[in-house]
Amino acid sequence: MLISLVMLLGSLAALAFAWLLWRVGRAVTQDVQRFLATARPATGTVIGLQWRSHSRIARPKFRMNCYPEIAFTLPNGQSIQCTTRLGSRQRPAKIGATVDILYNPLDPQEMELASRAPFRLSVWVFRILSLSFGLAGLWVWVLWFLLFVIGQPAA
Repeated sequence: MLISLVMLLGSLAALAFAWLLWRVGRAVTQDVQRFLATARPATGTVIGLQWRSHSRIARPKFRMNCYPEIAFTLPNGQSIQCTTRLGSRQRPAKIGATVDILYNPLDPQEMELASRAPFRLSVWVFRILSLSFGLAGLWVWVLWFLLFVIGQPAA
């Protein structure tokens, strides 16, 4: 009886986690689409690299993300200096390099390197993980149903 309960709760937990991952993936997709719909191209210069860890535990540099700091000029002549929206584990450019960027004209501080602009990988990671957990949860639920509901001998 305990194995039956564990299987049922495990399948429900996997399905709930799959739903949560799907929702987060949708939010990421909407943010990417919103940014790309309004983004304008420009050319900037890398003036610095900020290495940040998103963990509260101190980690070595190879566990940190690199956020390039870019200086660029808007069409109206205003100079902007800001860091990219997203970081990466590898250094995307050297200091002093000229790079193509995309920026939000309503908020030029919201900027990303054009070479990484599609952000497709993060969207697909959430989708694949969500489908994997959903299929695993469904498979365990079907197995539970076959073993403990249909497979019960008649009394």
